[in-house]
Amino acid sequence: MPDRPTATAAGTTTGSTAADPGTATDSATDSATAAGPDPCADRGTATAIAAGTTTDSTAAGPGTATDSATAAGSDPCADRGTATGADAGTVVLTSRADVEAVLASPAMLTPPPPAALGAGSLARLRAAMARFTDGDAHPPRRAAVEAAVDRLVPAEVGAVARAATLARLTGGPVDALAAVAFTVPTAALGLALGVPGGEIDALVADVRQIVAVIGRGEPATPAADGAADRVLARFAGHPAGAVPVASLLYQNHDATAALTVATVVARHHGVPRRPALARTVRIAARGAHLGGTAVAAGATVVLDLDAAGLEFGAGRHRCPGRAVAEAVAGAIADALAEAGYRLLPDLVEHAPDGRPRTLPMAPEGVARRT
Repeated sequence: MPDRPTATAAGTTTGSTAADPGTATDSATDSATAAGPDPCADRGTATAIAAGTTTDSTAAGPGTATDSATAAGSDPCADRGTATGADAGTVVLTSRADVEAVLASPAMLTPPPPAALGAGSLARLRAAMARFTDGDAHPPRRAAVEAAVDRLVPAEVGAVARAATLARLTGGPVDALAAVAFTVPTAALGLALGVPGGEIDALVADVRQIVAVIGRGEPATPAADGAADRVLARFAGHPAGAVPVASLLYQNHDATAALTVATVVARHHGVPRRPALARTVRIAARGAHLGGTAVAAGATVVLDLDAAGLEFGAGRHRCPGRAVAEAVAGAIADALAEAGYRLLPDLVEHAPDGRPRTLPMAPEGVARRT
C-alpha cells in the first residue's frame, strides 16, 4: 500500500485486476486500462511517447491503486488531471535506478486531482492525504499515517483476516477477488481499529466508495461524499487523527487486494510472487533527463514498479504499511488453503498485462465438478 494520494492502506496505490468486485488495486487498479491510444497504458522500456500515440498497452491490474499507484483495479492515469498536455507527452521508465530516482526527486510530483473529483468531502479528504501531498506538508502527514500503522500489530490483524476469510466461505465456488480480497482487508483493518463487528459491512461499503472516486477516477457523488464524511466521523477520536486512518483504509483496499491475489497465484503455481503493484505515476514539475530521455515540464512519468522490482514503492511515498499488508494477504491465502479452496486457473479472467481480473476458487471436490 504505497503511501499514495493511494493501494495502496495497511499494506498504493495500483495492479492486476479490475477495480470493483466485478471489475478489478495504485500501490495499488480498479478498472484496468485497456489497450488503446492512452500512452499511460504502455509499459515498455524507457521511451518518450507522444501524447495520443497508440502503444502496446496493458492493464494495471489488482496491484496498484492509483491515486498514483495502480493496484487491484486502479487506473494510474485517471488521476493525472490537467498537468499533462499534448506538448509535454509521457515517458515510461522501467529500470530500478530510474524509477528510484524519480520517486526520490522533489521535482516529480503526485498527480493533481481529476476534474470528476468535484469540490466536496472527497476532494477535501484527498487534498489532506499524505499520499497526494508533496513538499513541506508531506512529512508530518506521512508521520501521522505511520503513527496509525504503528498502533497495529500485524500478526493480530492477520489473525482477524484469517477468521473473516473463513467466515465468508460457504463451501461452494467463489470469486475470491470480489468476495474476499476486496472485502476482508478492510474488514480486518476496521476490526483492528475498534469498529464493532455489526458495523463492518457499512465501513467496507464506505471505503469502497471512497476508493472508487479517489483511486479509480469515478465521478464524485453525494453518496460518495457521504461515505467520506462517515469514515472521518467514525475515526474522529483516533489518536492518529481521522484523515490518517481514512488514508490507511483507502491505501489498504486495492493494494492489499492485489497483494492477496498475487500471493494466491504464486502459491498455486509454486513460483515467486509477482509484484502486486504494477505502476505509479508522477508529473514532472520541471524538465529533466531520465533514462537517457528528455522529460518536459508537465510530462507524465509512468513508473513500472513491476519491472523495477519495487513492489512497495520507494522514496517518500513508499508503502507505510507493508508489514500489515503482507500479514493480511498471507493470512487470507492461508485461510483459503485451510478451507480446501484451490485456484481454478482455467477460469481466471486476465487483464492485458496478464494479471487476474477474477480469482475463481473452489474446494477441491467442487473444483473437479466445475
